[in-house]
Amino acid sequence: MVGDPAGGDTFEDCLNKMLCKNAFIRKKIPAAEGKFGGWTWHNGIALLEACQKAPAEAPPAVLTNWDIKPGCMAMYKSPFKKEFAKSFTAPASPGRIYRKQYEQLEKALRVTPIQGEDAVDPRISHDGVHHFLIPAFFHTLAQLSQLRRNFRVVIRTFGTDGKKVAEAINAWAEGRHPLYPGQYFPTFKVNVTQDLWLGEYKTDGSFGMEQGERTSADVKGKPTSGAQKLNETECVSLLNTGKSKVLVLSDDYFWWKNHGYVPSSGKPLWLDWNDSKCHHIFFDDNIHNDPNDSIVSVRLRREKSSGFQALTGESIRLLQERVLVRVPTVEPVLKQDWFLRKIEICERNMVNLRASKAEQLRCLQTSK
Repeated sequence: MVGDPAGGDTFEDCLNKMLCKNAFIRKKIPAAEGKFGGWTWHNGIALLEACQKAPAEAPPAVLTNWDIKPGCMAMYKSPFKKEFAKSFTAPASPGRIYRKQYEQLEKALRVTPIQGEDAVDPRISHDGVHHFLIPAFFHTLAQLSQLRRNFRVVIRTFGTDGKKVAEAINAWAEGRHPLYPGQYFPTFKVNVTQDLWLGEYKTDGSFGMEQGERTSADVKGKPTSGAQKLNETECVSLLNTGKSKVLVLSDDYFWWKNHGYVPSSGKPLWLDWNDSKCHHIFFDDNIHNDPNDSIVSVRLRREKSSGFQALTGESIRLLQERVLVRVPTVEPVLKQDWFLRKIEICERNMVNLRASKAEQLRCLQTSK
C-alpha cells in the first residue's frame, strides 16, 4: 500500500520513506563538526558534500539486501530520521541526490483509466493518479492463479485500512483494474462482512480472532453482529483450509506496543511443523535483520497436541526468506516479478530447513 492515512503519511511521504529506509550511512570516528558531524553515505561520500551537489549527481546505490554492511545504518534509523524521512528528496535534505529515483518510483505508480473510460475506479486509485496497491501485488495473484497454485491471501494490518484493501482487491477481481481490464478473478472476491477479522492476544499469550474490523487507530476494533470467535488452533485452520481466498486481519498493535515492540509480540505467523502442506509466507517492510526489531512473531507448534509458542528474536531473524520476507518497497514497485521470485526462494529454503536437523536446532528456538 502506498500511503498511510492512519499514520499520517501521504503518497509523497511514502515514496520518500521508501528511499530513506534503503539509503545507508555511516559515521566517521572521530566525528567532524557541523550538522552532519562526519556522517557519510555507505560509499564514503560526506552527507554535507552530497547535499551541496545537484540532484543530477549519481547517488550511492540504495541497499536492499538483507545483510547490512558493517558500521552502516539506514538513514531511516539514524538521528536524521525525524527531520528528513518524509522529505528525504527535498532540496534541503542530503537525500536530494535521490530525487531521480523518487521520480522513477512516482512514474512507476501512475495509473491510467481503462481504455474508453474517463477515470480510474476509485477503489484502485484514491487520488485518481497513482495506484493504491502496488501493481506487483496483483501481478503475483494473477500469475499464481494462472499456474493453478493452491494459495490464499491474508492481508495483515495494524491500521484501519483493511477494508479499503479488500475493496481494491474486489475491483481487480471484477475486471476493473486498468492493468487487467475485463479479466475476472471471481474467487478472490472479499466478503467484507465475513472475511474481515480482528486479532487479539490473550492473557496467556495465545492468539484469537473474531469477525469485525478496526475503524479507529485508538481502539481494538468492532466485531460484527454475531461475530464468530476462534481460538489459535481454529485461526490456523481457517487460514489453511477455509473457503475464502482472501482474508483481512487487523492485528493486535496494543499487545505489541505494551510489550515494548519485541518481535515475539508482533503480528503472528504460524509454523505448524507437522503440516508441510501449508507454507505461510509473511511479506512486510518492517521486518529487520535484528533480533530485537521486527514486526512479525513466528509462532511454532511442534506437535498437534501442543500449543503455539513464539520463537526468540534471533530465531525469527534466521527465518528470513524461509517464512518471512523483508520488503524493501522500492524493489517490487520497479520489478513486477519480485514477490514471485521471493516465494520461490522461500519454498526452496523451507525444503532445506525441513531436511536439516542442525538448522532446525538453530532456527526454531522458542522464547519460553
